Amino acid sequence: KIAEQLGLDASVLHLCRQHKSSQLKDEAKTLRQAGLAESGVLHVGHGAPCSPDESMLRISLFVREKESYKAKEAFPLAARGAATVRALREQLVE
Repeated sequence: KIAEQLGLDASVLHLCRQHKSSQLKDEAKTLRQAGLAESGVLHVGHGAPCSPDESMLRISLFVREKESYKAKEAFPLAARGAATVRALREQLVE
């Protein structure tokens, strides 16, 4: 019903406990096992959930503003936990 109310297909949504928390990837878990049964909050994000071996990284760009550096969120990126640092760096510039 959430996807229907938002006018979206359920396959292009992922769920999180809160904004900026990790995605709920194991969809076989019960609401209680996922920690949602007692929670009053559910974040619905755009994009299909990552596979179990992936994590969604939030890429930030550090920019100098006056006398300090500030982080500005650039974009999210799905990355496999077994990927090398080199592979991630190369993926960022593709």
